[in-house]
Amino acid sequence: MIIIAVIVLGLQQVGVRVISLWTGLLTIAAMIAVGFIAMWSVLSNLLCALLLVIFAPFRIGDEIEIIEATGGSGLRGKVVDLNILYTTLQEVTEAGVHNGVTHVPNNIFFQKTVRLWQGAQTTSLETALFRKSEEVA
Repeated sequence: MIIIAVIVLGLQQVGVRVISLWTGLLTIAAMIAVGFIAMWSVLSNLLCALLLVIFAPFRIGDEIEIIEATGGSGLRGKVVDLNILYTTLQEVTEAGVHNGVTHVPNNIFFQKTVRLWQGAQTTSLETALFRKSEEVA
């Protein structure tokens, strides 16, 4: 960026009108910045999904709770699916009733505290993917 700025200022000193060139360069820089910020969350979730597969802090079938730092009630549910962008939890109420499903971005698991209750029907991600591919075939 510094080299480009020096070249543009040098051209301006020689007498070349570079105001439109300068505006174009700033526009391109702004678009790159916006694109980087937009892609950050997608890349973050993708990397976190990879880390969840490698370190396996929980498995499909486990019941987990995402605890809020302020001590408020968190989100509790049974892990039913793991995707490259989010993890799907089937919500469980106090009475043990399974309500709806919630898609939790994978990067949340590295930002919050997670409490784990291992389920009786816990499966590894590889087993779940193999089972899912058999259902499709």
